[in-house]
Amino acid sequence: GEGGRGGPRAALDPGGNSEVPPEEWGRTVEQLGGFLGACTADKDAWQEMCDDPNRGMHPGVVKGYRVCQRFVKPATRGTGCGVALLINARRPMAAAAMVSHTWGEDMLELYEALSDRAGIDVDGHGLVIWFCLMALFQPGDGSGPSVQEQVQASPFERVIRAVRYMCLVITSAQDPYTRLWCVHELDVALGVMQKLQAAGDCRGDQFVVVEWSENARQVYRERIRSWAMEEALEAGLTPEQWELRHAMGPEVEFYRQTLKCEDARCTSEADAQMIRERVEASGGWERLDQRMAEFRRPPLPQQVEETAPAPKEPVAPAAEEVDTALTI
Repeated sequence: GEGGRGGPRAALDPGGNSEVPPEEWGRTVEQLGGFLGACTADKDAWQEMCDDPNRGMHPGVVKGYRVCQRFVKPATRGTGCGVALLINARRPMAAAAMVSHTWGEDMLELYEALSDRAGIDVDGHGLVIWFCLMALFQPGDGSGPSVQEQVQASPFERVIRAVRYMCLVITSAQDPYTRLWCVHELDVALGVMQKLQAAGDCRGDQFVVVEWSENARQVYRERIRSWAMEEALEAGLTPEQWELRHAMGPEVEFYRQTLKCEDARCTSEADAQMIRERVEASGGWERLDQRMAEFRRPPLPQQVEETAPAPKEPVAPAAEEVDTALTI
């Protein structure tokens, strides 16, 4: 509702990311689909990004890095606003869900996963999400705060503590546990979840959720299945005997034995140093590894049932729905 969590507040001239609080750098899943639809409609640029091998890109996959460089920065240059505030300039929106993701993700798989999440959320595709690629002001051209200045204000931690829940999105292109920001955000969110549970808050049990793209489900299921079979073979056991010895299932055991958050990386060395200092001050890497593995207790999602709603394809928004300041 007006001024409430997850909705627009009274119309105003927001003043950009330097003045609007980070909790209100939100946009709806529907708006994200419209933005990506406009990007894919530029067929030449999209195909160029599909073919670009930079940053370890896989042919045919467009990742967050490239969308930022080709579309997000040009659209917001000189405005001092991230894409979310530029689109919602007259009514900044408080986020209802924080999206934890990697910038090396497959952007279309990410939208598929978020569309699935929106399909079961009470707000539908009107769900207001905080998506850093389009929440932060990215150009660094002096017309607004630099990325580092925004990060130093702890927007991620503030948003996690303000939303209804955090959604970790997993695509087939990059494992979030290899990225420092993802493990840090998940650590903070799990801490919030524990406090909510202890207080008897109804949000506690579902405060941290995971959404997989369909391709990611298949990739990770096969990866864990193959690992478990190799473990059983080395132990001289059948797969069934091996599973009986690991009551919490192969997924938890996979992460217990393979996860090493200390090896996770971050593009910004300043961010990496900040996160490492926070991890070491809050119990160290072994604690973090254990927490990440324990979080994987639920089994991998089953195949989506036939009755589940199909994800929406990104579509270009109607002209009247886009602020005239946004050009792609």
